[in-house]
Amino acid sequence: MSVSSTLHFLRRYPEPRALLTLLKPVTWFTPIWAYLCDVVSSGVLIGSAPWLVLLGIVLAGPVVCGMSQAVNDWCDRHVDAINEPDRPIPSGRVPGRWGLWVALVMSALALVMGLALGPWFTGAAVLAAGAPAPEVVAVAALYAIGAHGIMTLNDFKALEGDRITGVNSLPVTLGPERAARVACVVMVMPQLAVIALLLAFGQVWHAGAIAVLVIAQGFAMRVLLSDPKRRAPWYNSTGVMAYVSGMMVAAFALRGLGGMG
Repeated sequence: MSVSSTLHFLRRYPEPRALLTLLKPVTWFTPIWAYLCDVVSSGVLIGSAPWLVLLGIVLAGPVVCGMSQAVNDWCDRHVDAINEPDRPIPSGRVPGRWGLWVALVMSALALVMGLALGPWFTGAAVLAAGAPAPEVVAVAALYAIGAHGIMTLNDFKALEGDRITGVNSLPVTLGPERAARVACVVMVMPQLAVIALLLAFGQVWHAGAIAVLVIAQGFAMRVLLSDPKRRAPWYNSTGVMAYVSGMMVAAFALRGLGGMG
C-alpha cells in the first residue's frame, strides 16, 4: 500500500499504456460480436451501410465497453487494491480522479455517437432503420438474460476482496459452488428457449447447431463445477466462446426469416 500511495503522490498524469489497460481491449470482443450478430439478423447487406456498421462497432467496443471498464475500475478501486493491486488505478499508474474523468468523457462521446446512429435499440434496428422484428427482440432478450450467468462467473476473481469490503456478489452470498450452479442454469435455460423458438420458426438446422454448442458447454460446466473458484477464468475463455458462437448461429437463423418485420 505504501508503494501505491507513493505512486499516487508522484504521478500527476496517467501512463498512456495504463490508460489502454484501464479500457481492457480484450473485453471489447463480446459487445462488438453482439452488435454484429444483430447486424446479421437484420437481413440487410452490410455493404449497404458500411459506415453504420463501423460506427456501431466503435461505439459498442472501445467507447461503451471501454467506458464501462473504466467506471468499473474506478468504483472497485478499493476492492482492487486488495485483489489486484497492480491494476492501473490502485497501482497509481492512473492517478487521482483520472479514471472517473476518462469514464465521463467517454460517456459523452457515446451519446454523440449514438445520436449519429439514430434511435438505437439493436444493431438490427440501426442497419435496417426500423423497429426489429419480435423474433429478433425475443432472441436478443434471451441471450441478454443468459449473460447474467457469465457476469456471475466474472465475479469469482474478486471473491476475497468482495468479502473483505462487504460487496455481496453472488459468489460471496451463495458461496462459490452454489453461485457456479446458478450461473450455469442461468446460461443454459435461455439457450434452450432459443432452440425452442428456432424450432418453432422452422429453423431446424440452426436449432440443432445451437444444441450442439449447449452440449459442449455442458461438458465445460462439469469441469467448472469441479472447482468453481479456480476454473471460472478457464470457463470464461472456453464455455463462453460456445455461448457467443450460438448467438451468431441464431442471427443467421433470423436472417433466414427476413430479420426485420
